[in-house]
Amino acid sequence: MVKEFKYPADYRAAMGTSYAFWPHCKRHLSSFLFWGRLYEASSNRIVRKVSAFIVRQMAKRNGNEIAFNGNIGAGLILAHGRNITINSRSIVGSNCVFFKGCTIGSIRSGRREGVPCIGNRVVVGCNAFVCGGIKIGDDVLIAANAFVDFDVPPNSVVIGNPGVVHHKENPCKDYLH
Repeated sequence: MVKEFKYPADYRAAMGTSYAFWPHCKRHLSSFLFWGRLYEASSNRIVRKVSAFIVRQMAKRNGNEIAFNGNIGAGLILAHGRNITINSRSIVGSNCVFFKGCTIGSIRSGRREGVPCIGNRVVVGCNAFVCGGIKIGDDVLIAANAFVDFDVPPNSVVIGNPGVVHHKENPCKDYLH
């Protein structure tokens, strides 16, 4: 089984230009996403061990807790990518943006037990918290410091703690290329 190397799509989403390794080699080799995506895509045992080691070291330095296990879609952007936590069982769609300090977490009991399923083109602002067995629709903007433990329909903006949903057409257009 051949796995897809999703980093070129991540690079295109973040930079707005096509992916080329050699002109920006230093940038790629210092990228947390590059090594995580390499770990995720490789079937070579040595490459997986080296990339896993580098991801762990970078995660310690940046405070990130992101499991690269194939549940995160292509085109991911970690804007100011520090202290970002994404539960290893959560599902994240393509072309999503996560800002500093956001958390995608689980709830272990109760009626909202489970992990979030996040749609495509979702932006999660600084220090926002998304938790529980919920579904976030496509084209959703979750504002900074918002707390979301409920389903969010597509084309919405969530503001506040507790979160309040406001419907808006294409709320993420300014955050995505």
